[in-house]
Amino acid sequence: MFRYLHSYFLLAALILSSLLFTLPLITYLPESGKPVVYGLTGIQNGPELPAGFSNNFWALPFLGVVIVLLLFVVLLLWNRKDLQMRLAVFTAVLFLGLEGMMVFFAFQIPFVLDYSHRTFHVSIVFPLVGFLLTVLAIRGIHKTELLELAGKHFRPAGKS
Repeated sequence: MFRYLHSYFLLAALILSSLLFTLPLITYLPESGKPVVYGLTGIQNGPELPAGFSNNFWALPFLGVVIVLLLFVVLLLWNRKDLQMRLAVFTAVLFLGLEGMMVFFAFQIPFVLDYSHRTFHVSIVFPLVGFLLTVLAIRGIHKTELLELAGKHFRPAGKS
């Protein structure tokens, strides 16, 4: 399974996307002075959001779980390069969607709750790093598939 370099890229993307569930993304500082932490699952130690706004938070953890499961499946499909590459492309698109949704919610929460200061943590860029690692894995999968096809092309017909 870990014969190829692209498997390590996918494993690193899997680890980074799994860490998103435990690490804070943004810390808000309201006027009261007690910091409010925003993670992938929503606001962890702050006030309740209005009902219309908080109903949209289910998409972030759901998308995170889908990405983790897809990366795990892509890692297990090491012998089916065509399916592995297609699922990796889909996962890369989901990484970009997750980053976009995280940034959208990060900039909407201060307007809803009247927070003035925010501090971004390093984990806010994990989906972008996961996207880049997945793109590198896609390139590696494609190169490996081309090498295997070239090897089959030049192999004598009588031997397997």
